[in-house]
Amino acid sequence: MSLEEWELNVQVENPVDFIFLAYHGCELRDIYQAQDLVDYFGMLNGPTYLSLVRHFWVRAQVYDMEVLKQKSL
Repeated sequence: MSLEEWELNVQVENPVDFIFLAYHGCELRDIYQAQDLVDYFGMLNGPTYLSLVRHFWVRAQVYDMEVLKQKSL
């Protein structure tokens, strides 16, 4: 299967959304602030480089052990 970079749609989301959690009654920001982890979650929710993701995805190859054994013969 061959893909072109422009054919891919990348789904970008925030793994941890403190505002959404607080809205639904789960206030965790204070806990993570006490542990000095808010900057870490900011990094996780940081920018997604769509062109880099697309570039990697169309060139990635996945091998399993059977293919590896066949190639080493």
